[in-house]
Amino acid sequence: MAKGILSAIVERLLESALGEARRSLEAWIGRRISEALRAMALGVLGALISALGMAFVCVGIAKYLGAFLPAWQSWILVGALAILLGLLLALASYALIKR
Repeated sequence: MAKGILSAIVERLLESALGEARRSLEAWIGRRISEALRAMALGVLGALISALGMAFVCVGIAKYLGAFLPAWQSWILVGALAILLGLLLALASYALIKR
């Protein structure tokens, strides 16, 4: 009889400990997922704002060059420079990934 009571107590302690461990692990994972989603949202927002700013800079440069060159040449020049900058950044990120 004492063995059955002791076994029941040990079983309840184990269930309680495992339940508490599961709850704390679920809370930890939930916090980590929330932090990761928040970081990704901020990254996407930052990239969007940077792209918008870059577009305004490119338009400004094209308008400025339009005072010295025909409009089509200034737009082609700015477009080519934007493509080269994009390729340079893509190659740099590719090199970092391949490391």
